[in-house]
Parts: sequence; C-alpha cells; structure tokens
Amino acid sequence: MSRTLPIVLSLGLLACAEEPAGEPAGELDPTSSPLLGSLDKELIDDVIFQELGAIQYCYQRELNLDETLEGKLVTKFVIGVDGLVDSAEITYDQLDRPEVGDCVLDRIEELEFPPPKGGGIVIVSYPFQFSPG
Repeated sequence: MSRTLPIVLSLGLLACAEEPAGEPAGELDPTSSPLLGSLDKELIDDVIFQELGAIQYCYQRELNLDETLEGKLVTKFVIGVDGLVDSAEITYDQLDRPEVGDCVLDRIEELEFPPPKGGGIVIVSYPFQFSPG
C-alpha cells in the first residue's frame, strides 16, 4: 500500500522566445533561425498551472518509492505557431529519476497555448522544484 505524501512544487518561467536561454540575440543567425513569436509569461504560467495536478502526479508516483526524492527539473519546450508544443526536452535533472522527467515531458507535450503573437515559435525554459511537503 502506497502512502500519499504532501508535495511542495515550485514553478517559474526562466525564459521565453524574446530571450532564448543561452543564446544572446547578437549571436542568432537570421538566415537559419526560425521566426520567433511571443507569449506573455503569465499566460504560459496559467496554461502550466492548469495541468499542475498531472505534473505533480509524475513526481508523486516516484516519491512513493523514495520518500527523500527532491530536486529541480528544468524543461525546454517549443510552442509552435499553432500554439501546440512542437518539442520538449529536459535540460537539467537533479532528481536523477528519468521516470519523473519522461512523465513531465509527456504532460508538457499535451499542453495547448494560444498561437504566439507575431506568428513565430516560442522557446520556453521552465523549471520545476519538487520536494516532499
């Protein structure tokens, strides 16, 4: 029988298309770079918060196996011109539990955002801080 533990989950948007993480604007090659659109950070937060229960479940499932499991997981995903997530990856994983990251990516890939302003894509780096409550 598994025991449900309270979870503390801290979220926050690190960067979006206007400032792709690790790529200063001066180094982008306009001939090979996709058109970048924009979405308000608050809007991105709102969409993610709507799916927070499913994302927390990814962590809870593994927390039931290891009550000391905690750490930061940073995702990077691309919102396409239609508002759907085109790709997603883990860029930092302090949890060292691939099952959590894979599950979180599955949830992120199902998110639906409004189409970005300007008709381009939006690149998002989004951190999740997981800890037992």
